[in-house]
Amino acid sequence: MKASDAITSALQLTNFWQDISVDLVKDRIYIPLEFLKRYQISEEQLQQGHFSTSIGLAISELIQKTNSLFQKGMVIFQDIHGRLRWELKFTVLGGKTVLNKVDRQQNKILETRPVLSKWDWTKIAIRASFNSI
Repeated sequence: MKASDAITSALQLTNFWQDISVDLVKDRIYIPLEFLKRYQISEEQLQQGHFSTSIGLAISELIQKTNSLFQKGMVIFQDIHGRLRWELKFTVLGGKTVLNKVDRQQNKILETRPVLSKWDWTKIAIRASFNSI
């Protein structure tokens, strides 16, 4: 998988995991069926909004796989410089920060959409400007 594909896939998956509660209201579920089956989670269970250990385990594995895609894509920064590098770092750090919030707020993921605060955006901008990713 190319680095750019890994990054864009990780960003899209992060958006899916962030929007679980929003999508449930719209009768959409983006959690792969294989995860629902493996963790014995029904669509009805998700739509009822009752968080369970099995949902937490499934979300943890999805987050781990998504983080793995982010990691695979990091080599892209070897070939990008200047403003584009900063913009991509900003975007990737934003995605990773959202994914961390999803992880920390797992028990509320069926009812609340994790969002970035102004402070989060400030830290992301500073990290994108001064730190390596």
